[in-house]
Amino acid sequence: MRTFARIAVAVFLSLPLMADTASFTLTEDHRTESVAIPADDLAAARPILEVEVTGLSNPALVPVGLAVFIVTGDRKVSVGNFAFFPADNKGKFLLNSQAAFTRLGRAGNASLVFELRKLRSSADWKPVRVTIAPPRWRTE
Repeated sequence: MRTFARIAVAVFLSLPLMADTASFTLTEDHRTESVAIPADDLAAARPILEVEVTGLSNPALVPVGLAVFIVTGDRKVSVGNFAFFPADNKGKFLLNSQAAFTRLGRAGNASLVFELRKLRSSADWKPVRVTIAPPRWRTE
């Protein structure tokens, strides 16, 4: 008689979270947030930045988006930007960070800067609340 053992194995893809970061919230009054990039993440220069918007309150449906930069010293290099459509639709957004890392070269200290922006500059700010999970660096 043969005995077969079935083993279930769960493999979880572990994406590196930026160390010592927590979720943060941007609003019409607090439109910019800076998050330090740990030296090992900077050295790894992974090509994809995952930005997960976990909360979005935009009752007036103001067309808004986020711009993301890597800042080191007096240099500010764009990683990318995205907008919400519909204007109250949260989700995960992938930005190609490879060009930003290439333009930066070797940097000692750097931060990710998130900027909440109106898509129509002439529009008035209305109450908007965007909550962002700790950013994740990915290879694919």
